[in-house]
Formats: sequence, structure tokens, C-alpha cells
Amino acid sequence: MGLVRPSDLVMRNSMIGDTIPGPLLGSAMGLSRTTMDSARIAGALAGAGLFAVLGLGYAYVGVVGLYFVALLLTLGTDAVKPERVPGFRLFSEIKAGLVFAWRTPRIAAFMWYAFLVNLCAFPITMGVMPYAAREIFGLDETGLGQMMASFGVGALIGSIIIAVTGGPQRRGRVMSIALLEAAGPAMRGRVMGLRMLAVYGLPIGLIAAGWLVENVGYRGMVLLYGGVGVLATLAIALRWRKALLRD
Repeated sequence: MGLVRPSDLVMRNSMIGDTIPGPLLGSAMGLSRTTMDSARIAGALAGAGLFAVLGLGYAYVGVVGLYFVALLLTLGTDAVKPERVPGFRLFSEIKAGLVFAWRTPRIAAFMWYAFLVNLCAFPITMGVMPYAAREIFGLDETGLGQMMASFGVGALIGSIIIAVTGGPQRRGRVMSIALLEAAGPAMRGRVMGLRMLAVYGLPIGLIAAGWLVENVGYRGMVLLYGGVGVLATLAIALRWRKALLRD
């Protein structure tokens, strides 16, 4: 999954920024998110159903088959030809992206927020949810799939609204759109790649969540993560307030 996610998120968002005109960027990002969120809902329900009816092995084969179809669909994107950078050096490019993100306040704020979401939110919705479904709510695999699908409903509604309306007038306050616009064509790929590295907050949050569930219980873990997330979000808002409120 770690090998798949960069091409799923980084490349897709970078291609949207390279191919869609600025006035349509909000609608394009909303449409892109709509496909992700609807697939998250349908996938969770269908995956749980396949697992319950056919077993883990056949369900896994079905998932691999869908990834293969997605690979075939990406072959239609070769019409977009990025300009080759003369004298490309991998570590120099990584360093340039890090320096640019650190010196651009709005990008730095969104990077920290993305790390925070992976640290405090995703461990609850992804890591310990099977434990909660079985031990707290007494559900089977079908109930777990329904719980996972419910998290995508709100995101799907928001994505549809953005796709139809083009997003708020001050688009710079919407994270995925703001990153693409603030980075610009030259740094867009580097910034989206750094955004992907925020996922390293997830293993930290997962390890801590497992220990907390065992020692303070599921409810205590959720309350602690929620409190830390709220306080850290306020700290980010205060630290980069001017950059985030600027259009």
C-alpha cells in the first residue's frame, strides 16, 4: 500500500494542478475527492460483503483485480508530458522542496496539520476501529464495513459541494487546493511528495494507540487523541494565523 499511495495521491493531485486551469481547480479537486470518498464507502461495504461470503482469499483476489484495472486506466494519461529538468539530482530536489515548504508559512502550516491528522485521527478511524467494532460494539465484519463506510459519508457530501460550486471564494483556505496554488508549477511535485511524507505520523499514533487501549481503555484513548488534536490544531492556527487567513 505504501508503494501505491504516492501514485494515488501525489501524482493525481500534481496532474490536476498541471492540466486544470486555475478557475476550475476547485471543482476538479472536489470531483477527484468525490471519486475517492464514494469508492471508500462502496469499497468498505463491498469488501466486508466479499469477506463474509467468499472468505479472505477471494476477497483479496478481487481487490488485486481492481488495482490491475486501475493500472490499465493510468495508461491513458501519457498525453501529459512534463518538462525534463536538466541536471536533475534526487537529493538536491528533496532539499529544495524541504526548504521551500519550511520558508512558505501557509505550506508549513498545512504540512503540520497533515501530520497531526495522521497522528491523532487516522489511528482511530483506521487502526483501532476493528477492535472497537468487535470488543466495544459487538459487531462482525459486516458491521465493521458499515462503520468504515460511515466515515466517508460526510467527506463525500463535502466533495460534491466543492465539485458543484467550485469551492469557497477564498480557495486558499482549502488545504488541497491551497497546496497546489501556493507551490506553483515548479515546486508542485516536490510539495505534494512532502505532503505524502506526513503519513509517518500514522505509525507513531498507531503504536501509542495500542498501548493506550491496553492501559487506559478505548474511551480514554479516543478522548486523549481528540484533546491533543484540538489543542494542536489551535496551536497551528495561532502560529500561522496571518498566512492561513491571507487570500
